[in-house]
Amino acid sequence: MLSTHRGLTVLFAAAVLGLTASLSAEPPQWRNRVDNASFEAVDTSGIPSGWAWAPGKTQAQVSVDRTVARSGNSSLKIVNPTPLAPNVFARLSRRCAAMPNTDYTLSCYVKSAVVGKIWIGGGRNWEFRFPFPAAAPEWTRVVGTFRTESGEQGEWFTITILCEDVTGGVWIDDVMLEPGTLATDFVFDTPLPAGDTVLEVRPYALGENLLGNSSFETVDGNRPRGWLFDARNTDAALKIDQAVTHSGQSSLLFTNGTPFGPHVYAALFATAGVSVKPSTSYTFSAYVRSAGPANAWFGGGKDWRVRCHVPGTGGEWRRVSRSFVTQPDETSMPVLIVTEAPTAGFWIDDVKLEEGPLVTPYLPEGQAQAATVEWQLRPLKPTETRHGALNGWWNPTRYPPDSTVFLAGGFWLDGTLTVPDGVEATGVSCRLLDGDGKELVKREAPCGIRKGVGLISFGCGRRDLDAAKLTAECVVTGPGGARLAAGQVSLSCIVPAQFEAKLKRVDELLAELRARIEQLKPRGLESRALATTTVLENFTAWAREDAERGEFGRAYDAAVDMVELGERRLVEADTVLAGTHPGFAAWRYATGPIRIDGPAFVADSVNSTDGRREQRPVFFCGYGHFGAVRRDIEKFPAYGANMIQIEFGPSSVLTAEDQYSDKTIDDFLKVCDRAAAVGVTINLLLSPHYFPGWAFQKWPHLANASGGFLKYDINAPEARMVIEKSLRYVIPRIKDHPAIHSLCMSNEPVFADMEKSEFCAKLWRDWLQRRYGEIGRLNAVWGTAFASFDAVPVEKDFTDTAATYDFVCFNQEQFAGWHRWMADIIHEMAPAMPVHAKIMMMAHWYRNNHGIWSVDPELFGDLSQIHGNDCCKWYVQPAAGDVADPKAWANGWVGENMGYDFQRAMGDKPVFDSENHFILDRYVDFVPAEHLYNVMWQGAVHGMSASTSWVWERTFEVSHDFTGSIMHRPACTEAQNLACLDLNRLSREVTALQRVKPHIVLLSSLASNLYDKDYVRALQEAYVAFLMAGVPVGFVTERQLERWNQGGEVPYPLQGAKLLVLPGVTRISDATLAGVAKLATAGGTVLRIGTCFTHDEHNRSRQAAATVPGTVWDPAKPQDLWPRCRALLKELGIAPPVELVDATGNPVWGVEMLTTELDGKLLVNLANYLRIPQTQVRLVAGGRDVAGQDLTNLRPLSGPFTLAPLMPMLAAVDAGQ
Repeated sequence: MLSTHRGLTVLFAAAVLGLTASLSAEPPQWRNRVDNASFEAVDTSGIPSGWAWAPGKTQAQVSVDRTVARSGNSSLKIVNPTPLAPNVFARLSRRCAAMPNTDYTLSCYVKSAVVGKIWIGGGRNWEFRFPFPAAAPEWTRVVGTFRTESGEQGEWFTITILCEDVTGGVWIDDVMLEPGTLATDFVFDTPLPAGDTVLEVRPYALGENLLGNSSFETVDGNRPRGWLFDARNTDAALKIDQAVTHSGQSSLLFTNGTPFGPHVYAALFATAGVSVKPSTSYTFSAYVRSAGPANAWFGGGKDWRVRCHVPGTGGEWRRVSRSFVTQPDETSMPVLIVTEAPTAGFWIDDVKLEEGPLVTPYLPEGQAQAATVEWQLRPLKPTETRHGALNGWWNPTRYPPDSTVFLAGGFWLDGTLTVPDGVEATGVSCRLLDGDGKELVKREAPCGIRKGVGLISFGCGRRDLDAAKLTAECVVTGPGGARLAAGQVSLSCIVPAQFEAKLKRVDELLAELRARIEQLKPRGLESRALATTTVLENFTAWAREDAERGEFGRAYDAAVDMVELGERRLVEADTVLAGTHPGFAAWRYATGPIRIDGPAFVADSVNSTDGRREQRPVFFCGYGHFGAVRRDIEKFPAYGANMIQIEFGPSSVLTAEDQYSDKTIDDFLKVCDRAAAVGVTINLLLSPHYFPGWAFQKWPHLANASGGFLKYDINAPEARMVIEKSLRYVIPRIKDHPAIHSLCMSNEPVFADMEKSEFCAKLWRDWLQRRYGEIGRLNAVWGTAFASFDAVPVEKDFTDTAATYDFVCFNQEQFAGWHRWMADIIHEMAPAMPVHAKIMMMAHWYRNNHGIWSVDPELFGDLSQIHGNDCCKWYVQPAAGDVADPKAWANGWVGENMGYDFQRAMGDKPVFDSENHFILDRYVDFVPAEHLYNVMWQGAVHGMSASTSWVWERTFEVSHDFTGSIMHRPACTEAQNLACLDLNRLSREVTALQRVKPHIVLLSSLASNLYDKDYVRALQEAYVAFLMAGVPVGFVTERQLERWNQGGEVPYPLQGAKLLVLPGVTRISDATLAGVAKLATAGGTVLRIGTCFTHDEHNRSRQAAATVPGTVWDPAKPQDLWPRCRALLKELGIAPPVELVDATGNPVWGVEMLTTELDGKLLVNLANYLRIPQTQVRLVAGGRDVAGQDLTNLRPLSGPFTLAPLMPMLAAVDAGQ
């Protein structure tokens, strides 16, 4: 029964709740995936918030009716006077996140004397339609079940309510989308009343714990029953502790003294594992306790991919959890607790694994003796996605979600009340106290739970609480007011006035900065102040929009950052105006011809201080890829950016087999005109994946092959016809526009699924015939017995076989050949137009469909004028309980730097990362601005001369790929654009670093990668060790060595090489091996790390491991290889001319240093990749300190200095010292 009393709402238990767990694994109101399901919230146009209304060709009207409701205070009313007619309908819709290939049930309640023709449903083609009844005088539920699509198409489901006939009025309420095939009871999600408080008490449905002996109460000898401890290669110990427990009589205490290292850990395993459902959400949770960092995790799953880290808890018990989604083929999973680095001790108790994306209470094993209440701040409602359960809480590092409240949006606290048999809870009291203990709010309610578990929910909609700190208290009483249980939470409060005060300060700073810009303009030194001002001007409006849309955390965080940015830039401007700093000149690209000179783009640039215009290297930096970049073109130069990438494809041009549309091309050229006028260049992505639907309908066999974005058979003649017609129509229209930088031929190209294609099969068999000549030779190499080449199937899976190796070689060649075919068509019409493809360099060495299966950067480099890629370097957030080693890398620099260096070694051309990923999609935690600067600057040092960043867009959908993007982060936006300004200010110096030919070259071996899972790790370890020794590192491939051995030119990467490193190259062809020997004979040094040359490229064992003159090292971690690398460089006479040392004179680990000479000075680029500053470091040469100038910050450099994490520094020192 529901009772309301002066703003106080209490739900009484209608029945006694037993102690057995039910099937439900989440709070009932959160089972519904639909927000604003009862139409309580309304936007300014009168439409329910989050819903879209499209009357179409009807005269239908929609309204929120406050007089009729099934739940809450509102329902939706539709009136339609328009009679039934073809393609005439009105539509109400809402997009919801969903899980692919999953059953869902959709329902709603309707009421009307005459409903009319209306249905609720959805699907890509509205294939799911659940009709309303002809009449529903009382509230009637409409229910339908469907299954989402697989893949990305199934990540969203748009609920549609379609009205296509006359109705005098139909009311709709309580729309529900829930997983599974049963419609469960709709539970109204009580909204917070503004300015008031709510207290609810209701019975709670527990999620079943899938783990046995989860509180470790049952013991066999020295271990908990059902669990097995293995110390492995550590000195870790496990103790059953009966003195420190969260519940019951026992907990587990882990200690470990063994240093962290690869594959070094101890683990406690659940001996039976757990049965799970594929593609289903689950949640791990446990109570943990430790004084310091635990350096441990619990979890499991396939490949142990689910890891919930154990944080330091200050000696208090704390519940930690992680939600995840099982993989499509996962039906059972291991469960384990792992310690992997030194810890003085951590305890773990009450471990739980339950179905669903939410944590539900842990019910102690056995009979509870007393009532308990666990009181905590309610998190945001999670959105279940294939990426896990996401709730979008912004910057939890800065604003811990378990203790931070934004009063502008109100907040809820939940208490889990456990009442044992024989105890009666009769009342609940909740209070809010300020920092001095003064009572600000109090609410009381009856309880009525005699046995079981109840949920106490206290909601506060008071925005007028003026307190930085609050204490939220919950007290449960029994008969006569006896105190049974209590809970307390300390809260940090951010009040609306704080947000407004921050924005007011931003407005003040803007006024001051604009004044400083006018003062700096005559000197040409305003570029940095202008960049910051532009950030503040735009992000202020976005912060207000965020606040209006309920994103209070994101809004406030932006305001905090903007104040800091403005104040710092104001101080800098004043130092320049005062003459204590020289100021930063800007070199800005001027629209005109762009030529390629080795790694550099060279074009006209204008100096801001004197107006000089000269040809010089230009670094193109900007954004992609959709509507916002088109809108903001005129703003980008003020930000500091000078490039965008946008796209269109054949589907918008070739509208039928012989029909063309100019609209998209005309729109594109208008954007080009605007860009050219302001000095912004454009990379056009030709997007062949936007393939016309009419072609699939006419030629269904085009769907017989695909890969990634490409959903059609690229080798079918009809598909090639479509692409060629589109290119021949588009290129002549655009080729001469001065705004165009280059053409990107494909987006993240891969081609993987080919077994159904007759065209791919023929190409494969023709390739085999050219390679082997006769089937007998193939059978001898493969160990097969095929009767003919026509009998050889197309490979579809990675296997450790010669067939897979040959297929990968073939597929790489044919896929590059398709791109070369497009390039040739383009160059037939526009010979000077640079082309490239957006290959995924971070995936290059992966043994999967996104990696080596179809893409070889060497072959793509051969056909392109630019080394195009899509790469990523993400910030590494120190996870709670992560190895508490401050020397761990601060971002994921290794893969991206390796990728750029590899591409540079494939030809003396620029690298263009046209989808630069520096923030994980849907990542809402803190990302330091220094990370963005590092990505841009260090990328350029490693050859990236152009970049368009993913992604210049904003969103309010927590599961959208745009969530967390740079367009929500003012400090990151400023940093990226300052890096662009600095790269162009110092473009000659950075280009000089790019031109240095590596003396150290690593062999990148496709064969070793395919057969040996440890090869890539060995390659990365060698790369890191030598790069940290202060020298650039290049790569050479098997194809390059084979061509050289057969009489070709010296491969480009070997032209300056002194040392060839073979890290774990276990598989190699005889021709490649001969190329290695040729280098050794020519005087090059060969270093083998670990076992090499045991098999050929077809995985056939060599009778005796081949040897080549040179040195052999045992495999080791990079930091262990590093001293040997430095010593070898000195021995070979290729050590860097300066060394970075610490206060004791020892070399510094963790700082990448690259050097070259320019204009009589030695350039030294330094980047600290550790999480801690490198303090008291010095540059030394010949035992003496080296002095010069910090070009990045324009200040003298002498004596000891500090390198902050991630923030690069370029110095110029006297080369003669």
